[in-house]
Amino acid sequence: MHTIDIIETNKRLFVPEKLSECSPKQLASICNYIFLYQNGKLSYRDFQTHCLYALLNMKKSKKDLDPAKEELINANLSRIMPLLDSFFKVKNGKQSTIQDFKDNPVLYIPTPFHNFKGPKDIFYTTFGEYVEALDAFGAYQRIGNIDILYDLAAIFYRPHCMGYRSPKRPSKIKAYKRQLKKTYFGYIYAFYIYFSGFQDRLANQKILREGQEIDFSILFKSDKDAIPSKINGLGMKSQSYHLAESGVFGDLKKVNNTQTLEIILRMYDIKKRDIDHKAYMEAQQKKQSS
Repeated sequence: MHTIDIIETNKRLFVPEKLSECSPKQLASICNYIFLYQNGKLSYRDFQTHCLYALLNMKKSKKDLDPAKEELINANLSRIMPLLDSFFKVKNGKQSTIQDFKDNPVLYIPTPFHNFKGPKDIFYTTFGEYVEALDAFGAYQRIGNIDILYDLAAIFYRPHCMGYRSPKRPSKIKAYKRQLKKTYFGYIYAFYIYFSGFQDRLANQKILREGQEIDFSILFKSDKDAIPSKINGLGMKSQSYHLAESGVFGDLKKVNNTQTLEIILRMYDIKKRDIDHKAYMEAQQKKQSS
């Protein structure tokens, strides 16, 4: 958390250094401005200005200010603006949002009718929800249609009672989507950023589980000796069919109702055994040839 001391008024203000340090309301505002900035609706300076006002709980005066006072305000903002650079990283000349969330930062989304509740962690959703979400996530990245982001949210967010989400009902998803469309868009985009970060960690980083680091990235690396197919695969949905055929978790319906973490761990175990077996066979071949 960045600390700002205002000597003249003896005040101390705080500006989040990372998105994970924002309150849900702050995060929704910042993510809304990130979306506008990334889609060319705001310049980077305008983005910084809007964010600072939101983070410091300030409102721009509608009155005409004395030019000297306005110049002082702009000068102070300019000094603080670089602090917001910590929300982004630059790689190969491209700027992208740093997604540093471990748990879902938007557990609740307010709507005019209900407070919708989402999952605390994608690992603890059902595998069927996760596969549906991956389809929506991939579609948004290809097409960029905002409507798909509401599909993504509607898969996970549902009305709740005493903190427990209502059971998933496919027939209700369209109704949930209509209600979510009436909320502040920043909440929807914040969840998208979280989901994107989850996928990035799963595919590229080691994740701490049960006291040890597990490299789930092996699930997304293709075999260097495999002959690539010219026909598109079904992605993660294909794993649902394979596991249903094996009967380890039961039929397809039971697979889709199994916790995502359990399915991912099973996939990891299968992949690890395949890699270990291949390494063993290669070692045996080297022994025989030497």
